[in-house]
Amino acid sequence: MSKVITFSRNFQKSHPKAGEPTHFVDKIWKWYYDECAGDVRDLLWYNEQYDNIFGVDEMKNVHNFNPKLHTIRGGERFNVGDWFSPRIWTGKPYSSKQLEIAPLIQVKQVFPINVLVQNFGKLGLQAVISINGKDFTNIDLLARNDGLSQQDFLSWFESKKGETFCGQIICWSDEVSY
Repeated sequence: MSKVITFSRNFQKSHPKAGEPTHFVDKIWKWYYDECAGDVRDLLWYNEQYDNIFGVDEMKNVHNFNPKLHTIRGGERFNVGDWFSPRIWTGKPYSSKQLEIAPLIQVKQVFPINVLVQNFGKLGLQAVISINGKDFTNIDLLARNDGLSQQDFLSWFESKKGETFCGQIICWSDEVSY
């Protein structure tokens, strides 16, 4: 039995790019394209469903992006070997149907992560991150593997209350090592 991971099509309201596209669908499809040595036949059906709902042929954008290799989620729900169904909301999150965007994906690696990002005014966003219980400072690499720029990653995880996010990096690529 597979689990579901729902990806955001747009940046959340609290993000500086609120409402703008994340391109996570394109980035996941790019990973799939690279992983399957260019065989996108399995994705054509998903692209057709996407186009029917949103009126956009996302497949044409696949090569414009770097691949998304993992996602970061709160809790400890996932284990190596689990399968998940990647989905997006067709409308308002939690109030609309979900659309499956790719075939089931297997979790290859799971890393515990803690993230605290705070805004220090003129100093900007500052992060304290630990992965596998060790300090981690290569935020650019972490953000890129998650399908974001470093600034977008920091803004995504910015804590207004000074609370640390605790969760997992759920990785579907063998290429990632933290």
